[in-house]
Amino acid sequence: MKTSIEQPKNIPAGLKTQLIDFIASGSQVDRHFVERGIPRAALISITFDQDVIACTATIKNPVNSYREGVFTDAKVDKLLNMYRLELGYIVTRKEYEGNKLCQNLLSHLMPKVAKENIFATTKKPEMIHILKKFGFSTIGEEYKDGLHLLIYDGA
Repeated sequence: MKTSIEQPKNIPAGLKTQLIDFIASGSQVDRHFVERGIPRAALISITFDQDVIACTATIKNPVNSYREGVFTDAKVDKLLNMYRLELGYIVTRKEYEGNKLCQNLLSHLMPKVAKENIFATTKKPEMIHILKKFGFSTIGEEYKDGLHLLIYDGA
């Protein structure tokens, strides 16, 4: 297994297409939003098993309307301007789940953004548990059928 962390401009077009396909296959985000979000991202991390994308996570630069919606829906809109980056597009290929790939990937990615304030959203209790290991905390109210907002305060 090898983990790579790159800016979107440094990722070859073919790999970017594979990545978008992989993220969209996770059924958490509409493909249109992934295609729009990947080029805008700050950093993209990918764990490979040879040539197969096994796990990925992205430090996103979300559009303001999305960010505003998240913080407003969670009823913490007063914090909106403190969190401009989002940890998202976190997907692990089914056959690799349970092997701590996501935790390993985040252990490489989070030090690169340790001084940033970051938010994340998820419905999955397992992801909340993992993010809390990396200093995220839940905030606000659950919204949109089970989504939780988590925040990470950089140093």
